[in-house]
Amino acid sequence: MPTDRQAHRLNIRHAQRRALADWCAQGRLAMEPARQAWADTEPRLADWHRWLQRALLALGVALLCAGVIVFFAFNWQALHKFTRFGVLAVLISALAAFAWRRPDGDAAGRAALFAAQMITGALLAVIGQVYQTGADAWQLFAWWALLAVPWALAAHAPPHWWLVVVLANVALLRFFSVEVGAGLPFTLLFGVEDGKLVGLWLLAAALLQLVLWLVLSAHAPRVGVRGQGGVRLLAFLACAHAVWLGLAALFGDRFDGAMLIVALAALLGLGAWFWRRNVDLLVLSGIALSLIALIVAGLGRLLFEAGAEFGGFLLLGLLTLGLSAVSATWLMRLHRGHAQTSLANGEPRYREQDEPARPAAAAQALWRKLAAEGAVEGQPPADTDAPWSVRLLTGLAGWLGAVFFQLFLLGTVFVAARENSGAILVCGLALIALAALLYRRRAGHTGFEQFALASSLTGQGLAFYAAADLLGRARAVETAAFWCGIAACEMLLYAAIGNRLHRLLCALAAMVSIAIALTIAIAMGPATPWQAMGWALVWLAPLAALKATLYASAEGRLAALGRHHWLAPAADALLLCSLLGALIVTGIGHPLGLFTEPAARGVPHWLAGALFAVLLVGFGIVETARLQRSPRRRAAICGVLALCAALMAGAPAVVAGVLAAGLALRRASVAWLGLGLATIGLGFIWYYSALHWTLAIKSATLVAAGIVVLFARAWLARPGPPLGTADVAEEGSR
Repeated sequence: MPTDRQAHRLNIRHAQRRALADWCAQGRLAMEPARQAWADTEPRLADWHRWLQRALLALGVALLCAGVIVFFAFNWQALHKFTRFGVLAVLISALAAFAWRRPDGDAAGRAALFAAQMITGALLAVIGQVYQTGADAWQLFAWWALLAVPWALAAHAPPHWWLVVVLANVALLRFFSVEVGAGLPFTLLFGVEDGKLVGLWLLAAALLQLVLWLVLSAHAPRVGVRGQGGVRLLAFLACAHAVWLGLAALFGDRFDGAMLIVALAALLGLGAWFWRRNVDLLVLSGIALSLIALIVAGLGRLLFEAGAEFGGFLLLGLLTLGLSAVSATWLMRLHRGHAQTSLANGEPRYREQDEPARPAAAAQALWRKLAAEGAVEGQPPADTDAPWSVRLLTGLAGWLGAVFFQLFLLGTVFVAARENSGAILVCGLALIALAALLYRRRAGHTGFEQFALASSLTGQGLAFYAAADLLGRARAVETAAFWCGIAACEMLLYAAIGNRLHRLLCALAAMVSIAIALTIAIAMGPATPWQAMGWALVWLAPLAALKATLYASAEGRLAALGRHHWLAPAADALLLCSLLGALIVTGIGHPLGLFTEPAARGVPHWLAGALFAVLLVGFGIVETARLQRSPRRRAAICGVLALCAALMAGAPAVVAGVLAAGLALRRASVAWLGLGLATIGLGFIWYYSALHWTLAIKSATLVAAGIVVLFARAWLARPGPPLGTADVAEEGSR
């Protein structure tokens, strides 16, 4: 997981790339200067060296901790209790001694302290298994959180405090579940009498933790309580508890207006703070989405208690779109005003890298540099692209509004013309045409774009339903030709409507339709449905990854040609579908009890892993050639990539996640990096859990892999310049 500083560096490069693409599309920047400026935003050898060191360190520590936990899960009876205690105590002491001998702020020392935090939890679990007193699990997490505090104080780094926060809140949630006799969180929300009171206590606890974090970050940042990561974690936790409390007040056994007011007041108070004192668009977007959810839920209860039928869904859809449009417009104004104020007041800079503290300042500095070189003239264009958090807010609200409109039309158009598929088709096409007109005539107006998105999604649903009904209903849906037609229609909509979010959804729908078509075509033979899906994704997932890799390699040329915005949504959809397909293939290849069909085991998940391995090695070849490494170093790097990919070929999701992470670092995309890391974690956990090995073998392999990874990291971080003379000169000039 990237730290705040690493995420900042990626955001700076991403802002510069986006600005270059915008200027080329607007005709403000010529092709040749654009390609030269784009080359300056590409990662250098030192960047890859730094990323690899951190990635190997995190991976090695994670593998070692997992190996230790699995080892003690296997040896409950084989080891004497004092032997277990002694081994864990020696491990914790060794980690502490290693961290003590490292310089202050050293990454390896902090990683050792984080491992000590994790193994402390294993020690507590062993104590609980040896001396069984009937204590509940919340006490384990509470003591774990308490004992993790000294390690966090010694590390004085934010990630160690994030772990303390997570453990403390898990302990609180489990404590209240035990006290009121609830099992799952859903039962705690709606199934017990004291659910609202529990929600109130959890909300108060989250707000108290947030206040404590803000106070410590302002007055004692050296202990490690600093940065936006912890603030966002606690703010989102408070939003979740506020929504929880509000929904329990609305839909519990009886309506509780006081609790609803408390939930709304908490969200409004959070919004006021992050608006006036600590501007954070990501948190403000989450608060806005939480308020929209509670307001729409409350109005829905009033409407349907008053006897509103399908017309109520129309009002809910309009309210959802209106509230999200107002929120997005306000957030965009806040974003632009805050960026202009920061630029006017002068941007603070990091001492080490001398980088601007905000992406907006990076784009402005790049424009001034190009203007000094004579490549551009005049004032820089205004940034019209919304931050991803605002796009996510509008996308979720548009999707929810489309669901409400679908339900409204289900009770009006369907009832009136349920036997007239032609009328339903015309209605759907009319809604799509209306959306295209609104996108073209009212581009940039958030409210109209929200309505256009919901109109297009609703129209597509109606049109596809009517088309299936006209072509024979179930018989049509069960043919590959029908889904190929759906994919073709989505591609036409992608080309016709230029909105980025709409294009992303169209690209996703087209790729899913192609996957369904190929699955149906394969299932016409002797294959079972799971086999057919597996065989289809074995080829489609690597193919989508190949296209995303080609896009990442040619992104600079596409931006110089003004085609970046046209193809960027398709690249996002390709990567997302590739990772999802790799996870599905990994799951089908290793059933783990969810897929009980023996025939599903015939899916060649190894083939998918091999194809992803070829792509990973190919990406390494291209990247080392771009960095102008010697043939010997290229061969060594590609050999290491091939060996690692071959070892994990049985888990295509892991290899695909590593490829996605590499592409993300090349493109400076935090979103791609998050998707890649999540895929690696999910794929590895699933794959390793499904292996028919004993826990002893799993433990040994995890520990051995962790040691090898840490040795590789130590070799990479060995004393002496890791770069050649030419590389050092290049980095210095940069």
